[in-house]
Amino acid sequence: MMEEWKETECSLERKHIACTSCLSAYVKKLLCEACITNQFFDAFTSYYTLEQNHMKMVLPTLNDGDFTEVWFQDAVHKISPVLNHVHFVYSQIPFCDIDMWIEWTHYKKVFLECFKLLRDSESSCSVPLALLILTAYLERALGNVLLLKQNQVPAMLKDLLATEELKNIFGHESILFLQILMGPPISLNLRNILWHGFVAPSEVSSRHGYILLAIVRSFGEKLEKLGLKPEHIPCRSWLSFQQTETWINCFPEITDSCMRIAEEIFRKTTALLPQMLPYWKEVLSCFRNQKYGQCLVILLPQIENCLRNIFVAANDCPERIVTAEATMLYTTFDEIFSEFVHEKTNKIRNVLGDTYIELLLDLLVYPEGPRVRDRLSHGEVLLEDIPHHLVNHVLNISVAICCKFVCPSTGILQEIYVKDVITAASTYKPHFHPLSILKRKLLQAINKVMKWKDCPITDLNDPPDSGETTDKSIDVTHLIQAICKLYNVDNDLKKNLVHCDFQMLSNMLKKLHPETLYRPKYEGEITTLLRQIVSHIIIVADQVSDGLQTRYYQWCKKEMRSRQRLTYSRLLCSVPVLTRSLQVVFMTILVNFMYVNKLSSLEKKTQHHLTRLLKSILKYTENLEIMTNATKNRWEECCCLSKELLEFISYFSQKQSFYK
Repeated sequence: MMEEWKETECSLERKHIACTSCLSAYVKKLLCEACITNQFFDAFTSYYTLEQNHMKMVLPTLNDGDFTEVWFQDAVHKISPVLNHVHFVYSQIPFCDIDMWIEWTHYKKVFLECFKLLRDSESSCSVPLALLILTAYLERALGNVLLLKQNQVPAMLKDLLATEELKNIFGHESILFLQILMGPPISLNLRNILWHGFVAPSEVSSRHGYILLAIVRSFGEKLEKLGLKPEHIPCRSWLSFQQTETWINCFPEITDSCMRIAEEIFRKTTALLPQMLPYWKEVLSCFRNQKYGQCLVILLPQIENCLRNIFVAANDCPERIVTAEATMLYTTFDEIFSEFVHEKTNKIRNVLGDTYIELLLDLLVYPEGPRVRDRLSHGEVLLEDIPHHLVNHVLNISVAICCKFVCPSTGILQEIYVKDVITAASTYKPHFHPLSILKRKLLQAINKVMKWKDCPITDLNDPPDSGETTDKSIDVTHLIQAICKLYNVDNDLKKNLVHCDFQMLSNMLKKLHPETLYRPKYEGEITTLLRQIVSHIIIVADQVSDGLQTRYYQWCKKEMRSRQRLTYSRLLCSVPVLTRSLQVVFMTILVNFMYVNKLSSLEKKTQHHLTRLLKSILKYTENLEIMTNATKNRWEECCCLSKELLEFISYFSQKQSFYK
């Protein structure tokens, strides 16, 4: 174990020695060289906003509207005197003088806080923190303005800035100025290089923050001249991470003593680049001072930087640790977590392990997860609403990752807190993978159908003739045997399934944990079908329960007319039929769930037959949802449909066998 650690540590250490900056030559030239000048150019109005004609004077000519690297280098150099003057003025003017024309953003408090951060000389991370927040919330504010002209906001900032609508509202020169700062990849691209964790604290200047604030105020002035008040601008609703508390409970609470241990781990791990350590110190400071929003804003880009460092070491591609040039893609989470790198297996899986990757995918990538970095970086969440438990979770994940690259001889890995963190990370089960969600929803559906038997019912004197739709006409045992044959279920499991009631089915499901990492596309298609089926069953279960309870209380109060009594009778007769039918459906879903990791190995023709079976079940549940609705009450048809489905499953099972 020690030898394995030494090999990994040395590999990471070599990257540390070679990487004094995560900025490529082109980006570093734009950020740290091209924009450095001793010249000043006053582009201000008397209200310290940017004047369009003055901005036009400094901007280079854009031929045919085509951006090139040469044009952006020239543009950054020519606007530098403007940045100098903005910095000179904004670093000295009173706080009250900057208060005007920010209301249009709907985030005035956030922008004023950034102004304070830019003037904070005590922390080396204040400027990058202010820029992280400014780029995110300016993007959000511009998207809101765009909604005045169209119904959809582009997902990417560079596409948002390229819209003609924004150019027509704010002026071409103003938007062009903003595109130089954070437009396409060949621009200064402040937003991306910050949020993807490429910029060290010393590599960015407060000039970049002050110019963004000046642009915000200039846009506010422009909107006022157009007669657009803040209340006229749409404000998209905020997203919330409060619901994450229901699944974030695996890690220990971080106390002051834990933070001291974490700080030591951050210093000693080889997973972090030395020039980035000030950020990690600031993360702990923000957490200690309960500034959870700021803590998460700094932490997330640094997690990506840390993982990129591990990625390049594991795959021996040191060139990928820096920002990409215009002709290449950044090495971001998408590639870090991918199964393959240039058609070779991504070795980060061997270094981190599956549970650590699942932790990160749950937090950052899965569509139905919180996708914390995406939502923060696009300004979709109020920083003041970031909950403590979420930041505690993310910080513990960071500690767990860094612990993998700390020498065991230091003794710090023997701390109780560290052992608890490693245990939690090593035993984590994915929560937001589609299969994980299917499992929860299926358990929910089973429990809801089980509760039908607890609904109050009454004996009626005039039950309808249910004919062939009674529960006796459905041989569940035979159908379950047919399903087992269809999927070639082994004999021991088959015995359990044949005698499996709802509770046993639920218990069996709880013990199942199918593989979820790097699964084939076809598994996703099957999982989607199963989830759709289960979603309809949940609605059906609720509608039947509501019908049983409502009708019962109407009967008790003697509020039923004769027709309603007949409907109630049909409902009571249909419940056993639906129960047995859904038992077979649940069993089919369970077997699919158990075998989902094998389904992709089936022949295409067999996959087609399986899809046909599941689509038939889906159609059945869709129809049930319609017919069990309180406005329909078509209970006899529900029974007929149930019988038809079960006959189809029986016939289908006799004709097919998925596993020969």
